[in-house]
Amino acid sequence: MKLRIFGPKEKVVKGMEETTAGLMKYVFAAPRWKNTIPVTLALSLVVGAGVFNFGWRENLLAGLILIGVPAVLAAAFTHPLARLLQGTMTVNRSALLAFVGAVIISVFCVVGALISFAIGWQLTISAYVMSLGAVFAFRILVLIAITQKSFVRNLVPASLQTVFGALFLLLFGATGYVVNLVAISVVFTLGALVIIRYVDAPLRKSFGVSGMDFIRSYIAQTVEGAPGMEDFFKKIGEAVEVPVTTLSFMTNERVKATFVVPAVHPGPVGEIGGGNLPVRIVNNLDDGGEIFVPHGTATHDFNLVSATESLKIVEAAARAVENTQYTADASKSIRVQRGAIKLLAQRFGDSVLFVSTLSPESTEDIEYGLGLVANAEARTRGVQHAVLIDAHNCTAPYASSMWAGTKNSFDLIDAIREASSRLMQSERLKSDIKLGIARRGPIFGRDEGMGDLGIQVALVEVAGQRTAYVLVDANNMVSNLREIIVSALKVDEAEVMTTDNHVVNSYSGINLLGFKADNGILLKAIIELVDEAQANLEPVRVGMNTQQASGVSVFGSQKTAQLASTVTAIMAMGGALGISVIIASFAISLLLVIFNR
Repeated sequence: MKLRIFGPKEKVVKGMEETTAGLMKYVFAAPRWKNTIPVTLALSLVVGAGVFNFGWRENLLAGLILIGVPAVLAAAFTHPLARLLQGTMTVNRSALLAFVGAVIISVFCVVGALISFAIGWQLTISAYVMSLGAVFAFRILVLIAITQKSFVRNLVPASLQTVFGALFLLLFGATGYVVNLVAISVVFTLGALVIIRYVDAPLRKSFGVSGMDFIRSYIAQTVEGAPGMEDFFKKIGEAVEVPVTTLSFMTNERVKATFVVPAVHPGPVGEIGGGNLPVRIVNNLDDGGEIFVPHGTATHDFNLVSATESLKIVEAAARAVENTQYTADASKSIRVQRGAIKLLAQRFGDSVLFVSTLSPESTEDIEYGLGLVANAEARTRGVQHAVLIDAHNCTAPYASSMWAGTKNSFDLIDAIREASSRLMQSERLKSDIKLGIARRGPIFGRDEGMGDLGIQVALVEVAGQRTAYVLVDANNMVSNLREIIVSALKVDEAEVMTTDNHVVNSYSGINLLGFKADNGILLKAIIELVDEAQANLEPVRVGMNTQQASGVSVFGSQKTAQLASTVTAIMAMGGALGISVIIASFAISLLLVIFNR
């Protein structure tokens, strides 16, 4: 059985994860140089045979010497020269850059040959000279983008293909082109510098960092795995205080399970920054038993700027577990609904766990400040420790987060108020808590919307009532999938949550659980895990504690929206600007060739 669930259309509002992941379509790993070089040489022979006018053998030789050999030499020398000048360039990238240069030369030569045939002028060599200037500008633009920002240091490696081509042109009796070549190179290079200025200025003005640094860092992170983007985000980040709340269940011998709920966001995409935060917490937190990391109250403004910041979250969680005071008292779980808000709440001693969803309406991030208000509202009702989990279990593409001032935010606070009052005043505490846990590794890949932690189930039994807390390592779910899962579970109460782990968004800003995966398999696995958790039930004591993680560096207030809008604007206008610059540079170069014939 393969269930497919699709929700209603939502207003399209792109966020940071969509914008950043969308850049992936422009980024790829360069092919191996052993494949690129033969293709370059073959291209040079084909173009040479078709555009030059020396005789067929001489044409093949001309194509090889003027197009193929300069490309091969440039590929060979660009890599070590860039390294020598403190830049970064792989052999594969060097070969690909030379191949693209050969393609540019080929296009110019073909156009020149066609014009020559049409008007009777011999413009092929002139077109070749123009192409050498264009290739120089293109190479310096690319080298600045992917190696280092110094224009001067990139001059020598950028000029290799142009210089070799110009020198080999002497072998075919061409002279008097040096002035044109220099002038054309200057024209195209000025055009390239205009593009660099356009990319650089908006981010520099808004954040005080270079736009080319952003591009260079993004390529380094996504292609090479180097922490390039994290270096960029560190420059724009700001330090905040992050509450980290733990809910621990202890048997007579050990801590059996711990919920860790930090008020940070596990994004923006892939392994960058806070991406894969749940895995980092699970792998580094000792003595917490089975670790559950549901989504706290935080938007992309609270993305960690680097993976190392997650250690501050782990340290705070460890302190919280260490300072937890345990009790055998708990209440049955209750449901409260206000407007679209559906709240599951359960009291443990004088602490309360809240899980919020809007399903089947879109359930996106809850802002940091709203989470603080919710916890403060609970404390006014006598709650000692409170934690609000964003179930994050139903959405459509580009749905909005929950911000203070919206109707949903007021409904959430009202629901917290009612649930706290009921639990602290009316619901009777029982002293027979049992916990059963079960876990299964990922049954789908990241590309299908599931992260490395797979599926976890915590089954809490109090006075005969069984409440299933199901946590899937994913970034949200398609509409109505949550309802199907909850209705299929043979327990008294249940909620399905996702970690909001953006590790599944490396190549797409939208990768909801249930969109690509076989939901019949998912449902079967969860039902089996709940059964396993029931078999694992045993008496426990429980305790909640909150500790502050200080000086955690995150993106900062509104930085996400500002960065996303700036990058989107650059991408939207960059194509038109690039085409305009190329046309203008080509026109000026053509005039130079005509008047200097």
